[in-house]
Amino acid sequence: MPKLSVITICYNDLAGLKKTVASVAAQDFRDFEYIVVDGGSTDGSADFIRQQSSAITRYVSEKDSGIYNAQNKGWRMSSGQYCLFLNSGDFLSDEKVLSAVFKTEPTADLVYGDILVDNGKDPLYCLGQPDPFSFEDMIYTTMFHPATFIRRSLLEKQNGYDESFRIVADYDFFLRALFVTKCTSQYLAMPIAVFNTAGVGSDPANKVVHDAERRASQLKYFPAEKIAEAMQAVQKRKPRSVRIQDAVSGIPGLRELTNFGLEMYNRLRRN
Repeated sequence: MPKLSVITICYNDLAGLKKTVASVAAQDFRDFEYIVVDGGSTDGSADFIRQQSSAITRYVSEKDSGIYNAQNKGWRMSSGQYCLFLNSGDFLSDEKVLSAVFKTEPTADLVYGDILVDNGKDPLYCLGQPDPFSFEDMIYTTMFHPATFIRRSLLEKQNGYDESFRIVADYDFFLRALFVTKCTSQYLAMPIAVFNTAGVGSDPANKVVHDAERRASQLKYFPAEKIAEAMQAVQKRKPRSVRIQDAVSGIPGLRELTNFGLEMYNRLRRN
């Protein structure tokens, strides 16, 4: 049994897939299998996957019903102790990161680190994750799946991802794992992967669906009063500038004006 199964899902993203596969193939850690689940791409991705027999252990190329249907296929094809979902366009932070992770001899159900963000415009920047994750943290943010190693036994216990969620089934999985199943977790203070914000969950056009799904996930497990208390606690913890942005985020025009004012204020503080 390998220590790790790296799982990549893709659909018509040949350029992103090439970047992801290259980062996995370059690792100096070798105790892993690599599984690719393609949704029946027509852009040459399937041909590319077939050509990568030296790097890819197993693959499937067929139509699926969405992101989490593909991720469920991936972990069910896997045999590693841990699974890492590194989807098309995301890539590992460097060629030694898997070695660094497994030198710690992890045993927790969720082993997670920080993530580098690629928004296509600015230099890469690092987003740290809480240690440990509190309920309030999960109300405000989420674990980053490209930077989280999940025990396969935990995926089995929770029956993988709830495919009724189109965008936030990973959030739903982590919320349930941490605060319903009460799994164990371990934080590693290192960037694990580079996250490409061109995906479905990061698209501003999907914000309404994204927020509605997060709320539905929370209400699946917890009463509205507990969620409201957590949100109030988060608001008190946020810097004042962030609270101002949140308060005006739904007001057209005022949002842009406030963002401009905050940026000018921050520039003056730096000078």
